[in-house]
Amino acid sequence: MRIEWVTRMADTASELLWVFSLFIELVHTPTVNPVIYRDNLGATHLSANSVFHSRMKHIALTYHFVRENVQHGKFRVSFVSTVDQLVDILTKPLLRPRFDYLLPKLYLSFRPYNLREDINNNN
Repeated sequence: MRIEWVTRMADTASELLWVFSLFIELVHTPTVNPVIYRDNLGATHLSANSVFHSRMKHIALTYHFVRENVQHGKFRVSFVSTVDQLVDILTKPLLRPRFDYLLPKLYLSFRPYNLREDINNNN
């Protein structure tokens, strides 16, 4: 079994908990628990499963870290299919049809800005 996905999920969970604690220090308590989206169904199941398999001894610490935080409700791990991985548009070279499929999901505004017009309108 490859341990890369568990290590990446543990790193993501660690960063997520840090950002969450930063929000709390800034007196902004988020209303919903954050979600880690994974395209690995095994990782999603292992994060919620309390059964520890003997073939997973080499990933014990990271596995337990993620699973315990999921059980305490600090975040949840959810499955997203590889086709719908939004991060691909930012991290991979994509063919035009795939790029066009993912681009609207970023909710970007394509309003052209004219700074002179905006300055003149504000005066």
